[in-house]
Amino acid sequence: MGANHDLLADKAGRAIISKIVARFDNWGQVFSDNLSKAGDFSWPRPDYVCFDYDLDQSIAFEFKPPNHAKREYLTGLGQTLSYLEKHHYSGIILPTIVEGYYIAQHLTNILSLDVFSRHYIAVIGYDEKTLESDPLNSIQLFKPIEHERTGEIVSEHINQTYWCWWRDISHYEIFTLLNLLDKFANQLGDIYTHYAWPEFWQLMISRKTRTWEGIGRIKTDNNTNYKSEKQNYKIPLFQLGLIEPSEGRLTAKGYKLISIGKIFGIESSLYMDYLTKLVLIEGKHLTLIQDLENYKTKAKAISLSNSTQFRKDFETYLDENNSIGQRKEGRTTTGNKESYIRDELKLWNKLGLLKTRGSRYFKVGRGIEFNWARITEILTKEFSF
Repeated sequence: MGANHDLLADKAGRAIISKIVARFDNWGQVFSDNLSKAGDFSWPRPDYVCFDYDLDQSIAFEFKPPNHAKREYLTGLGQTLSYLEKHHYSGIILPTIVEGYYIAQHLTNILSLDVFSRHYIAVIGYDEKTLESDPLNSIQLFKPIEHERTGEIVSEHINQTYWCWWRDISHYEIFTLLNLLDKFANQLGDIYTHYAWPEFWQLMISRKTRTWEGIGRIKTDNNTNYKSEKQNYKIPLFQLGLIEPSEGRLTAKGYKLISIGKIFGIESSLYMDYLTKLVLIEGKHLTLIQDLENYKTKAKAISLSNSTQFRKDFETYLDENNSIGQRKEGRTTTGNKESYIRDELKLWNKLGLLKTRGSRYFKVGRGIEFNWARITEILTKEFSF
């Protein structure tokens, strides 16, 4: 998936949430108005996910961009069906008309056949000329979800944030951990839990793994840290598409990243650039960056007074725009540990995505500013190695 695909999918998805929450015409369907954007990085990976916190149910969307042959949209219908294994509902978002053919209506007709006795799939068509500039008026609900789905569906793959979760793992540590997974590739079972992580942990508590700054990581050896850090390090590797989740085995992207590191070096621009592109696209941080840019246009002066206030108010903005998970009752918004936004800004800084002044990247009165020249360069760079 490319940046433009994700941008259009996000535009359409947000417009869908807005119409459901506003109970616009029959867009409400079976859902409550307590609906937010969510994340699902597991295979098959949807393009846009919503979670209804009142119903405790999810809907996953497949987005198909314009300018494809008609058969591509039929393929998308198959992908949409596959999401019903792990989500209560699914939907396909596609152009209303393709090659002069009303493809959205065609898929609606298919799903209206008697073989689909229960209607758990929505069809949303869009006008390709206006989706980016006016998504609310561009989308049209061709087929609503008409039946509430009962029965238990495992939803452990649902994330309350739509972007790749990050907790300070460095580029050095990513390489070390992936390299260990490659080392134990011939072992059976969960190689992450039983082989790679125990060895990585011994390296970490011996200060033999390195932080972003290249110094030894300091970590206390206890069972609580062992278990929590095991997940902290696994989650971003999985969400970036570097490992598969069940056993931690390297994917093609994982092998590509460590191969670049072995040949050109962990500190090489090629290694860092490829990792950065994975964070932006696979990890959906580009969408988060665009959300932050939108927030800055509306931010009050007090929000730009210091980095803590800025981060807290940005999270409130995401919450108010149905872009993060439901806040727990009584949740505070002043401390890092209670926040969804924690190490993302540090990560962007380390990847060279922010404009800095010395070691500082927050500017009073302006917030943070992105290095769009680098972001554009990364997005357009091909890694044919």
